[in-house]
Amino acid sequence: MDRSETTVVLVHGAWADGSSWQRVIPLLLNKGIPVVAVQNPTTSLAEDVAATQRALDAVKGPVVLV
Repeated sequence: MDRSETTVVLVHGAWADGSSWQRVIPLLLNKGIPVVAVQNPTTSLAEDVAATQRALDAVKGPVVLV
């Protein structure tokens, strides 16, 4: 599998938001690696899982979930 076909999907932890990946995203993009940062609502675990699942469903091809 060519890594250019793989999208990195970044998921933040508790008490954070998608901006916690602000230093990582440019590094990946500069390497030509597609990247998506999930913005979880942090209202409930179920809502966070749903937001992450929507992001995963929108990606075509293989994913590395971080």
